[in-house]
Amino acid sequence: MQKPTFRLFLTLVIFFLTVGLLTANTFKIPTDSKIIYDIRFSSGGEALAVADGKTIKVYHFENRELLNEFSGVHQTQVMAIALSADSTLLASGDRSGLLVLWDLESGEAIRQWQAHEDIILSVDFSHDGEHLGTAGADNKVHLFDVASLENIATFTDHTEDVTVIRFQPGGSLMATGGGDSKVMLYDRNKRVLVQELTRHTNWVRDLTFTSDGTTLTSTGDDRLVASWNITDPQNIRARSGVKMLSGWNTSVDYFHDNQTLLLGSINGRIHIQTSVGKMTHKVRKPVNKALLWSNDGITLYAVLATRGRGVQIISASDMKVN
Repeated sequence: MQKPTFRLFLTLVIFFLTVGLLTANTFKIPTDSKIIYDIRFSSGGEALAVADGKTIKVYHFENRELLNEFSGVHQTQVMAIALSADSTLLASGDRSGLLVLWDLESGEAIRQWQAHEDIILSVDFSHDGEHLGTAGADNKVHLFDVASLENIATFTDHTEDVTVIRFQPGGSLMATGGGDSKVMLYDRNKRVLVQELTRHTNWVRDLTFTSDGTTLTSTGDDRLVASWNITDPQNIRARSGVKMLSGWNTSVDYFHDNQTLLLGSINGRIHIQTSVGKMTHKVRKPVNKALLWSNDGITLYAVLATRGRGVQIISASDMKVN
């Protein structure tokens, strides 16, 4: 058994590697719009897709090279985007409720259709590539079969805007959150509601699964960061719940270690919580989406879609250690 002093030493080494040995390469992604509502990484993290006004741009993340641009279809602002796990498809939804499926390599639109009666607020692909889910301000959730592009299920369990939809990695669960303060868990294969989770007291703005698919975490306007153990869908258990930041929490994301958590807020603050400490940074503009990125497993960046400063990339080494 390791002695306590040795374990403490290892903990401190890991912490300082996380916050100290990072490059100072903090930069912006070039965008036409200063208001960006959604960003998504490819499964390997090499490419970043950006909802830039009425277009979607895909960049090679490290050198900021523009790889492709998807335009000429959306007539209103793109609010939500998603990339398939095999990096062949891009889905985008806009303010009018239009959903577009694109060929990621050619940049051509495969299909466009009116999926919602109001704003599409979130889209996501299942990790096996079989399903595409959409969530909208018309209080509806749609589930599409990717191969046929048929709508195979519509869920109307939310009574307010459905703000976010996410699929469980390696599993059959689909999670949604909305303005009614509820988190809904569905079985996408059986197309049924599994459980309604009711820990929040205000709008739920974002959801994320750990990469192993065992934990679901949500956050929103009540500042609560709530987690559930979903290993057994028949016995879902609350894991933790703590209020963080101030104002509305707009975004939550896990690093692939399944322990490091990134939060973004409407007040323009971001917060990285690790197993051994926490870091904060003030962006001074509302954060619509915040994602963690690393090219080596040690160097951490917070990649931010902001309401006023486009896409910002903040090195963890530039953040305040609390």
